[in-house]
Amino acid sequence: MENKVTLDCMSKYGWKNVRGGIYFSPNDFLVYEKLIINSKQKELEFFIEKPSNVTESHLQRVLKGSNRSN
Repeated sequence: MENKVTLDCMSKYGWKNVRGGIYFSPNDFLVYEKLIINSKQKELEFFIEKPSNVTESHLQRVLKGSNRSN
């Protein structure tokens, strides 16, 4: 249900302006990929434009060694 509401809001406000459900990431590329997968399963009511870039603050941080045990 949350995904449906999120897609409805994306249709109304633009997919780059809405996050929620499985589309929670601030990284536009990750959300774009999930929308493309979803669009193959069913018809979306809005156009999905491929993002040209992602700002540094929205990239995932990779922390090395944080889960190592002694």
